[in-house]
Amino acid sequence: MTPLKIALLSPYHTGSHRAWAEGYRRHSRHDVRLFSLPGRFWKWRMHGGAVTLASAYRESGFAADLLLATDMLDLTTFLALTRDLTAGLPVALYMHENQLTYPLPADGSTGPMRRQKGERDRHYVFVNYASMLSAGRVFFNSRHHQEALLGALPAFLRHFPDFHELQSVEEIAARSTVLPVGVEHDDRIVAALQRPTEPGAQRGALALVGNLPHDRRTRHLSDLRRVIRRAIVHNQHRQIGACRFDDRDNALRLVVGRNQRQHG
Repeated sequence: MTPLKIALLSPYHTGSHRAWAEGYRRHSRHDVRLFSLPGRFWKWRMHGGAVTLASAYRESGFAADLLLATDMLDLTTFLALTRDLTAGLPVALYMHENQLTYPLPADGSTGPMRRQKGERDRHYVFVNYASMLSAGRVFFNSRHHQEALLGALPAFLRHFPDFHELQSVEEIAARSTVLPVGVEHDDRIVAALQRPTEPGAQRGALALVGNLPHDRRTRHLSDLRRVIRRAIVHNQHRQIGACRFDDRDNALRLVVGRNQRQHG
């Protein structure tokens, strides 16, 4: 089967976003070309990242079969600026997080929300919303994330004075599915974790995943122990408690097939 040429657009390329993108590029059967920007100034990335990445894509000469963008990209702007090259291409959007249900810090005077005194900035929510409308397929990293965002969107749209477009939430839901992130691991660590410590203990590997800045530390050792007890998962594939890279390849190939049928 001929590999796909995938343009992976990652405007906020750091932390979990970087690990996800580079891990997929390393393990995919497809030809994945990464277009990225440094992971800083997240608001500016959601404003201007699309302009810079559109220029980079145009200059690269890379003829993609599929565009795969992350939620930090203003996908509508990117597509507008590359429409002579990307019109008709299948487009997938991967939602690591979103700006509507992302938990706000307890202290609104510090962190990324300090300028609006801890209040959510609806502009960035709308960027996420418009990007999801523009994508042919929307992938969420968890079922909880998918349900939380789709459940919160109607109230967000009702905030505006008219033309609420509530039916668009159902349209997004129909094009969305869950595609868990992959977690690479060291076989030596897995071997150690799989050694049973007591009779009847479940054999498995351990994965600790944190994605929120104010939720990446545990305050007490007892907290860590509780997290560990809840984090044991089966190690049936090269990724822990997540989809295989083959699953991700197959999901993206389905996006291309669906797009070809719609435009055939």
